[in-house]
Amino acid sequence: HVEDTLIAGAGLCDRHAVEFVASNARSCVQWLIDQGVLFDTQVQPNGEESYHLTREGGHSHRRILHAADATGKEVETTLVSQAQSHP
Repeated sequence: HVEDTLIAGAGLCDRHAVEFVASNARSCVQWLIDQGVLFDTQVQPNGEESYHLTREGGHSHRRILHAADATGKEVETTLVSQAQSHP
């Protein structure tokens, strides 16, 4: 993930910042899931459900979680709802 980001950044990225973001991404995504963000899932051939990962420009592997074509809206509405329920 770090190398993909550095390549896509075309020399504009600070390696330490990229490493920090990449190393904390999994826990941040888990926090979003814990808040109720509903990312798309799929059923595997063995019957198990897993997150549907996509591969976007600049990525060498499938690692992008999404909520249909409205991921930002899903994240925003979930976090706004959480904030409103804890005044």
